[in-house]
Amino acid sequence: MVAYLGSGAFYGVAVWAVSYLGWIPGLHLLKPANRHPPRRDLLMIAAHLVWGTVMAAGTRELDRSARDVFAAGRLRDSHRYW
Repeated sequence: MVAYLGSGAFYGVAVWAVSYLGWIPGLHLLKPANRHPPRRDLLMIAAHLVWGTVMAAGTRELDRSARDVFAAGRLRDSHRYW
């Protein structure tokens, strides 16, 4: 589980880097993150760490839930329930 959450945290930081150092300044929406105050960058990185970790945990739970439902054959849209 820790690796799963670690990959989510990495993904969150990667999204931050691609966005705030890449396409956002590329479209002239904001200046690049390396020209922002350090406190703002730290806050945004922390927010993306949390976002990525929560997204990974949620995705893991959805995957586990889907496996349980499909493995047990309990599909609500199955013809048995009509």
